[in-house]
Amino acid sequence: MATGFPDWLRAMALMGATATGYKVIAVDVDGNLNIYIRGEDDEGLFHVVAVDGDGQIIMVPRGESGNYMAVDGAGNLAAIMMGDKGLGVLKAVAVDDDGQMIMVPRGESGFYLDVDAAGFLSTILKGWDGSEYKPLQVDDDGKLNAFIYDTVDAWAQTSTVGLSELAARLGSPVRYERSGQVYLIETFENGLQHWQAEGFGGAGDVGLTAETCASGGYCVKMVAGNTVPHTAEMIFKGGLLPAGRMGFSAAFALIDEVQYISFLIRVYDGEWRHTAEIRFVDVGDILQVNDHTAGITPFSTFKAVPRYLYSFNTFKVVFDLTTGYYSHMRLNAVNYPLTTYELARFETGVTPHVYIEIELHGRDEVNDLVYIDDVIVTWMEP
Repeated sequence: MATGFPDWLRAMALMGATATGYKVIAVDVDGNLNIYIRGEDDEGLFHVVAVDGDGQIIMVPRGESGNYMAVDGAGNLAAIMMGDKGLGVLKAVAVDDDGQMIMVPRGESGFYLDVDAAGFLSTILKGWDGSEYKPLQVDDDGKLNAFIYDTVDAWAQTSTVGLSELAARLGSPVRYERSGQVYLIETFENGLQHWQAEGFGGAGDVGLTAETCASGGYCVKMVAGNTVPHTAEMIFKGGLLPAGRMGFSAAFALIDEVQYISFLIRVYDGEWRHTAEIRFVDVGDILQVNDHTAGITPFSTFKAVPRYLYSFNTFKVVFDLTTGYYSHMRLNAVNYPLTTYELARFETGVTPHVYIEIELHGRDEVNDLVYIDDVIVTWMEP
């Protein structure tokens, strides 16, 4: 028992073994244990591990080469990454002012890949033609032009077919106008299930027929009644709402003279009803457009293709919902500018949808007749 202490306290001396004996482990006046951590260097000498004023261990890291790693004033470790360039020579990996690594990619051939000022990688795709590599071409929008071709024809000439041309040859109903994204294509090969179709007046009728067609094997035969109201109509309603520049196309065949045929499309946007309508007035060979201010207005004359069961007229009218004006109409490859005519519009809160109406108007005591095929609606027209 140590003297000078109450009998419930004990004094204890910690000792550590050395190579020659035991040494007392010292404490300071407050009883804190003082420890020195030492490390042995390459020559067998011991060095005390240093601490700073707060008792934190000071570490000086270095690499296997013996060179010390740099630490800046804020205590950040500064590292220089190096890569072997292939000949045993190390090159530092570069970074920019923000510390971002700068990468210069290149191919196995040793040529560098091109990166533009915006940081986009420029790639040239090449295809093997049997003797050398040829670059694959893209258009102004960066779209790849793909072609399917036969090696040679009977005259040893290479025949090249683009995908749009291939689609047309395989049965596309599109005749001359292949622009825009398709919203609706109706060739009536599966019947009239998507349409509300009816004839009005004596012997008026609308139905599917195989008597003729512009494409496929069927089309629609419209017969106007020979008594009031002398009409036949077919109506389509679709819930998807296209926007911007749209196109409306159809094919029709005339056997005998009719009063007129109306092709009408309405787009309801939830606030407004936008109407584009073209009328082919057979009696007098007049083309009419539905203008917002003037109403049904003549804008030109036309001649239908020869009146024959298998001869179809093809038209397409393009209009812009953004500007509220028509653009143009093409009929049998003849272009008619319509930029001065405004879409008929009416303010309404009807649920957004697309409405299409094709209507044949006939005459007294005659059942006027027209064949309809290849109804196509597009949007995103150029």
